[in-house]
Amino acid sequence: MSQLLSDKDWADFKEAVNNFTDTFYQKVITWNRMTSNVDTWGEGTNKTYTPISLNVYLPTGLMRLLKEVRETSTGKTDELTLQFFISKKYLSDLGYLNSAGYFAFNPEFDQFEIDGLIWVSSEDSTLAQAKDDNLLFQVKLRILNHPTGEPIH
Repeated sequence: MSQLLSDKDWADFKEAVNNFTDTFYQKVITWNRMTSNVDTWGEGTNKTYTPISLNVYLPTGLMRLLKEVRETSTGKTDELTLQFFISKKYLSDLGYLNSAGYFAFNPEFDQFEIDGLIWVSSEDSTLAQAKDDNLLFQVKLRILNHPTGEPIH
């Protein structure tokens, strides 16, 4: 099997990606990590979150805000979506990778606050594959509340 890049080339690539993310991933968002969802009586109504500041890359322009049509039992809704990118090394340095080396957030319960709006995960994936590892995570979000403050029904 031919190999276009040597191990040293891959190491240089990883270093270049990590230097790039350390330099340019500077948009600060808040990851609201759910720490409790059960009240004293086990009703699940006492949601508490730990706010964690994260530096991410949030693309602007066409790929930042997209409309996504979602099917519901009462019809279709247009929801705003956006995506952010975050460095695996950065998350590792902060201790936010799980045992499988993946971003340790809970897509069912965690929220992300960006510019005063609350977003929830709609999907996530790895990016920037190097020879033996992925270097970035992409998290796609959908808006939880419209900018008017009215909840989505």
